[in-house]
Amino acid sequence: MKAPFAIYSMRRICFYIIVLFTFSASLEAQTLNAYLNAAEDAIQVRDFYSALICYQNALEFEEENGDFLYSAAESAREFNSLTLAEKYYKGAIDLDEDNLYPNSLFYLAEVQQRLGKYDTAQLNYQLYLSE
Repeated sequence: MKAPFAIYSMRRICFYIIVLFTFSASLEAQTLNAYLNAAEDAIQVRDFYSALICYQNALEFEEENGDFLYSAAESAREFNSLTLAEKYYKGAIDLDEDNLYPNSLFYLAEVQQRLGKYDTAQLNYQLYLSE
């Protein structure tokens, strides 16, 4: 008689595991959307530090998202966090196969110039002008 109970118990456990995974996936999506909405709200009031933090949190969900990288770079540049801006612009450029962010190379060069990386900045300005 223990066999039917074990099967019932296993079905119940499987059901709870499926519900748990489904619920956690929907919570993750809501959290990501919350970060993106908060970032947009922060940009509207020119709070670029908060926007940068929100985009960094969004990047924890999707590290290879060009939109998040570009937005993080823009926020970092506006906040004068130039090292982070350089990092995120490079990431966005690497992922941008369709030229969705045409000014990213210009802003990368500008950031590098402000960081004192004049040779690299000059090369990137020339690349920008040649495109």
